[in-house]
Amino acid sequence: MLNRVIKYRILCLVAVSALLMSACVKNLEEIYNDQTMSSGGFSVAQGQQVVFAQGNVMYDFADSTWHMAEKPWMTISDYNMGQMEQYWNGDPSLYGTYFVVDMFRWGTGLGPYEFNLNNLSFHDWGDNFGDGWRTLTVDEWRYLLFKRPNATNLHAPAQVAGVNGLILLADDWENPMPLYVDPEASWYSDNSYTAAQWDTLATAGAVFLPVQGWTDPSVGRIMIHGHYGSYWTASQYPQEGGDPWAYELDFSDAWDDGFHIGEEHLGVDNEFYGCDARSGLYVRLAKNN
Repeated sequence: MLNRVIKYRILCLVAVSALLMSACVKNLEEIYNDQTMSSGGFSVAQGQQVVFAQGNVMYDFADSTWHMAEKPWMTISDYNMGQMEQYWNGDPSLYGTYFVVDMFRWGTGLGPYEFNLNNLSFHDWGDNFGDGWRTLTVDEWRYLLFKRPNATNLHAPAQVAGVNGLILLADDWENPMPLYVDPEASWYSDNSYTAAQWDTLATAGAVFLPVQGWTDPSVGRIMIHGHYGSYWTASQYPQEGGDPWAYELDFSDAWDDGFHIGEEHLGVDNEFYGCDARSGLYVRLAKNN
C-alpha cells in the first residue's frame, strides 16, 4: 500500500494560499444544529444500519462546547481559513479566545488539544453528543461503500450549494424525480444541486460529505481545499515504527480519470489510506438505526 507521502507526490500536492477572513466566525446559530440526522438507513455490516449526522463536528472554544454543522456543506475553513491555520500552528494568542475549529487530530474527543503522540488513544467525538453518536470504523466504511447490496450505485461525487463533496445514498434509495443522482459521475460538477434541491435529496435519504481538504501537521496548512475529502475513521492504522497513523476515508476527483475513493485509482479495491494521526481531518458521526 502506498503511504501518504507517495500519494501526495502523485497528486502534486501544493498548499492553498488563504486569505485571512473576519477575526471570528459569525452567526454561529446559523451553523449549529446538534440534532439533525439522515432520513434513511445505511448498512455498515450485515444486519446493521446506521443513520448519519447531516453536518460535520465542530468545537467552539468560546464556551468549550461541541456542535454539528446545520448544513452538510458548512465548514469553518470556508468561513475563516486563516484562523484555522493559526490554530494548527499553535498560535498561543488564540487559546481561550473566540474561535471555532472543525478539523481535528485523531481521537481528540476529549478536546482539540488533548493529543499525546507518545501515548495515543482514541476518544470518540461522538461521546460529547450522547444518544449513541459515534465514529465509524474502517471496516464499517468498507462495507457501506463497497460491500452492501447495490453499493456501487449508492454513492457519487457531487456539488451542493457550490461546494464539492461525496453523496451517500440510503439502502432503499429512490431518486426523487425530477432530481437524479448519477452514481457513474466522474467529476463533482456532474451532479450539481442548489441548497433547496438538497433539502429534497436529504429527505429522500441522501447524506453529503464536503471536500475541504486536510491539514498537514508538518506545515500547519490546509491542503487541496475544495477537491480532496478527508474524514477520520475510528480505526488505528497498523504502522510499524515511526509516528502512529489511523485510517481515513478519503476521496477526490483530482485524478486523470476523475473521481475515486481510497485506493481505487491504484487498482486496489475496498481499501483506505493510513494517515498521520497528527493531521487535521473532518469528522462525520453516525449512530445505529
